[in-house]
Amino acid sequence: MVDMSKVKVTNIMADGSICEDLSTYLETHTLPDDVLRMILGFIRDGRAIREQRERGASHE
Repeated sequence: MVDMSKVKVTNIMADGSICEDLSTYLETHTLPDDVLRMILGFIRDGRAIREQRERGASHE
């Protein structure tokens, strides 16, 4: 197992800046439209996969 106390995560943003706290990042920054479309696409794709699995399970 990995000793998580020794793990360090560095959040390097698209503009090259380093973000210390992702929880407050969106309070001072906006996401580009392309990123918003990608996130929305991930959500839609995930929903479609889940619904397809649920339909498959109900036919068994």
